[in-house]
Amino acid sequence: MATSHPPSAPGWPTTSRYVPAGDLTNDGNNDLLVRDASGQLTRYDGATNKPFAPSGPHLALGAGWNAYDQLTVPGDLTGDTRPDLLARTPSGDLYMYADNGAGQFKDPVKIGFGWGIYNTVVGAGDLNGDGFGDLLARDTSGVLWRYDGNGRGNLRRPGPPGRGLGHLQRARRSRRHHRRRQGGPRGPRHRRRPVALPRKRRGRLHRPRCGSAPAGRRI
Repeated sequence: MATSHPPSAPGWPTTSRYVPAGDLTNDGNNDLLVRDASGQLTRYDGATNKPFAPSGPHLALGAGWNAYDQLTVPGDLTGDTRPDLLARTPSGDLYMYADNGAGQFKDPVKIGFGWGIYNTVVGAGDLNGDGFGDLLARDTSGVLWRYDGNGRGNLRRPGPPGRGLGHLQRARRSRRHHRRRQGGPRGPRHRRRPVALPRKRRGRLHRPRCGSAPAGRRI
């Protein structure tokens, strides 16, 4: 997950975004992606027992990355054991940048749309033990969704691994509504059946689409 909190070494600007990237260079050390305020993306190479520093070994990966509002590295999505990058646009399109084996990324592939319903998207590593990176996404109602990587550069359909405060607040509102429908704690002699919650309240409508179509094609 990209964060505005810089690494521990001094000299990092607070206007940049920092993305833990795993081992992009295949040297046994985790690396760091940094997007500066102008949109330039730079890879900083990790070293054993040394913090990342602005003056440390690095490689510029290109400009224009401010086109994305979320950057995260979930792990290996393509089945080659190398970490890959996911990037979301403000309009909700999701792109996958595969590691090219040389510490950089291949051309992006659009793997989904509709991801604007989530306010947080986090690469979580391999959560289910299948060897592929997975993704966590939290929607605006507080429900947390898990998307498993399929090893073919895409994500499987989601399942909700947990629900946060938003779900608890909805549950409390539902119970209050139920009590009002029944006439309070005691209730009338002949209670009405509670009205079922609309399906959209369950947080399961309009999930982002995932697939394996070529870049630019909606799926």
